[in-house]
Amino acid sequence: MAEKENKEIKKAVRALDFISADPNKRERHNSILMAEINRRTSEHNFFEAGKEERRN
Repeated sequence: MAEKENKEIKKAVRALDFISADPNKRERHNSILMAEINRRTSEHNFFEAGKEERRN
Protein backbone atom coordinates (compact mmCIF):
# COMPACT_ATOMS: atom_id res chain seq x y z
CA MET A 1 0.00 0.00 0.00
CA ALA A 2 2.73 2.48 0.94
CA GLU A 3 4.58 1.68 -2.30
CA LYS A 4 1.46 2.47 -4.35
CA GLU A 5 0.89 5.71 -2.44
CA ASN A 6 4.50 6.76 -2.97
CA LYS A 7 4.13 6.17 -6.72
CA GLU A 8 1.01 8.31 -6.75
CA ILE A 9 2.75 11.06 -4.80
CA LYS A 10 5.77 10.96 -7.13
CA LYS A 11 3.43 11.22 -10.12
CA ALA A 12 1.73 14.26 -8.56
CA VAL A 13 5.11 15.89 -7.89
CA ARG A 14 6.17 15.38 -11.51
CA ALA A 15 2.89 16.86 -12.74
CA LEU A 16 3.25 19.86 -10.47
CA ASP A 17 6.86 20.39 -11.57
CA PHE A 18 5.71 20.33 -15.18
CA ILE A 19 2.83 22.79 -14.82
CA SER A 20 4.21 25.14 -12.18
CA ALA A 21 6.36 27.99 -13.36
CA ASP A 22 6.71 29.47 -9.87
CA PRO A 23 9.59 27.78 -8.02
CA ASN A 24 8.41 29.12 -4.62
CA LYS A 25 4.97 27.57 -5.01
CA ARG A 26 6.50 24.34 -6.29
CA GLU A 27 8.86 24.15 -3.31
CA ARG A 28 6.03 24.79 -0.84
CA HIS A 29 3.94 22.06 -2.42
CA ASN A 30 6.88 19.63 -2.44
CA SER A 31 7.44 20.33 1.26
CA ILE A 32 3.80 19.51 2.00
CA LEU A 33 4.07 16.27 0.02
CA MET A 34 7.27 15.26 1.78
CA ALA A 35 5.65 15.89 5.16
CA GLU A 36 2.80 13.57 4.15
CA ILE A 37 5.23 10.90 2.95
CA ASN A 38 7.11 11.14 6.24
CA ARG A 39 3.89 10.89 8.25
CA ARG A 40 2.71 7.82 6.38
CA THR A 41 6.12 6.17 6.60
CA SER A 42 6.23 6.78 10.35
CA GLU A 43 2.76 5.30 10.78
CA HIS A 44 3.73 2.27 8.71
CA ASN A 45 6.96 1.73 10.66
CA PHE A 46 5.13 2.09 13.98
CA PHE A 47 2.53 -0.45 12.87
CA GLU A 48 5.20 -2.91 11.69
CA ALA A 49 7.15 -2.53 14.94
CA GLY A 50 4.00 -3.29 16.90
CA LYS A 51 3.36 -6.42 14.84
CA GLU A 52 6.94 -7.58 15.42
CA GLU A 53 6.70 -6.90 19.16
CA ARG A 54 3.54 -9.00 19.43
CA ARG A 55 5.33 -11.92 17.74
CA ASN A 56 8.04 -11.96 20.42
